[in-house]
Amino acid sequence: MSLSGKTTLITGGGKNLGALIATLFAAEGSNLALHYNSASTQKAAETLAADLSSKHKDIKVKIYQGDLTTATSVEKLFKSVAADFGPQLDIVINTVGMVLKKPLVEISEKEYDTMFAINSKAAFFITQEAAKRVSDGGKIINTVTSLLAAYAPSYTSYQGSKSPVEWFTKGLSKELMPRGISVNAVAPGPMDTPFFYGQESPEAVAFHKSNAIGGRLTDIKDIAPIYKFLCTEGAWINDHVFCVSPVSPNPAKENMVRPLLTFIDAGPLEEAQAQRMRREIRSHVARVVVSRHQSCRSTQRPPHKKRRGELNPTWDLCLDSLVDPSASQKEESEEQSEDRVPSPPPVPATASNDRRLLAGPSAASMIPASKSPIYHHPLVSVVLDNYLKHLAVAVPELDGDSRSVLLQTSWFPMVLSSPIIFQVIVLFSASHYAARQHDMTLAETILFLKQCAISGIAQALSPASKKGMVYRDEIIAAVAKMASYEAIFGDEGAYHCHMDAVKRMLEERGGLAALGLEGFLSRLLVFIDTNSAFLLNAPLHLNGSSLPKLANQFIMPNPSRFVGEV
Repeated sequence: MSLSGKTTLITGGGKNLGALIATLFAAEGSNLALHYNSASTQKAAETLAADLSSKHKDIKVKIYQGDLTTATSVEKLFKSVAADFGPQLDIVINTVGMVLKKPLVEISEKEYDTMFAINSKAAFFITQEAAKRVSDGGKIINTVTSLLAAYAPSYTSYQGSKSPVEWFTKGLSKELMPRGISVNAVAPGPMDTPFFYGQESPEAVAFHKSNAIGGRLTDIKDIAPIYKFLCTEGAWINDHVFCVSPVSPNPAKENMVRPLLTFIDAGPLEEAQAQRMRREIRSHVARVVVSRHQSCRSTQRPPHKKRRGELNPTWDLCLDSLVDPSASQKEESEEQSEDRVPSPPPVPATASNDRRLLAGPSAASMIPASKSPIYHHPLVSVVLDNYLKHLAVAVPELDGDSRSVLLQTSWFPMVLSSPIIFQVIVLFSASHYAARQHDMTLAETILFLKQCAISGIAQALSPASKKGMVYRDEIIAAVAKMASYEAIFGDEGAYHCHMDAVKRMLEERGGLAALGLEGFLSRLLVFIDTNSAFLLNAPLHLNGSSLPKLANQFIMPNPSRFVGEV
């Protein structure tokens, strides 16, 4: 499809993205009807129209002002365009929108009404009027947001008010198909305009740059050509929402299995073609169903035979400085485990289909973590392997000046030396593994692991009311890791509860500097606090005046390492 001689209406075409789309279309010979909203945009719209008219003598450019939040004003705009350009309207592109960054609980009724009036109501009536007036074979393109596919704190009203526009687009694409009119939507990520980044902190801008391809923010020059493509080479595309962003959505929050896609001709069909298309659709659906069934079967394990002999042992932790003399041997064993943390046992050389990571019972009895009731669970070996491959990786904020991966050389031995931490790590890795594999069948197992992790922490803290209680490193670390689990996979309220407990325990211990592993644990807690606060858009917990500070305590968020590869 050629744009030469076509008439294009662009709402919000006076500046930013709409203005650049207009510039591209003018270069292709399209006549332009450019809408702008307020007097503040009038000068920019007038300058743009004059510039395009002077550069491209063979096209017609007109500008129109109007508040498009009522059906009457939208109808008036389209009538004015028809009066100036004639009844032939080929393309309508809607870029009208408003961003509000504010927590849901703080949004007023007036702000709600404004957001939905601009982002939803205006889009509905623009799309509706376009459906009435666009000529057969024309194009309608809405602008939505890829934030709907990502976890973006404090943009709730923006996401919610843009979401209906996707469904307007999809529904109308079916209704206008007999007329050969394609209806699509473009969903940009955060763009480098005052529209979005004017509300962001310097830290958030730096984070978006560091996680984007090329280390730069998305520019409107990256997005505008997509609108041109949908009206030229991609004119045959219909009923699609194009998410265009250099940053992937948050992997921990988007674990939906997406169906396989296939493109089919959506134009008017004869009966023979329609029958062939129906067969193609049925075949495609069958392939998807079979693929999902096979994927589900591959993740299911055969029934596990029950072990004979002694049941999984329970375990007790004595945390009081005053202990019974009869427990001296047990206390001595615990002291030795603190002084010399055992290394994980070697992996036995077995067949490739043997997924066991831990050695047999004789070796396992030497590992303190074997006292955990989940140690012999069939899933443990799989999730520990997942933890070492995808979670216990190099993290500059944690490794510091060390040349080794401290999550493997320092932290993981501590995990194996403590049943409390072991259970939390197994829970965390199991949830991460299920997200990577898109395996919903593990939900019940993960719930059981979470119950064990919380019970272990509660049991370890049960003597807390006794005088002389000292919170050991393993307890503080376990509660902190439980907090990170809730921040990523669980509940925000539970996260704050765990972090409040961590803060109180640290105050009893004398601050972060009192923790062991040569500063690693203190860095780990700050890392958890910083990244959780970033993900949840919440305040830090470990920055109070009553908590002694570390030197160079601040750590920039690094969500990709915090969440892990999904």
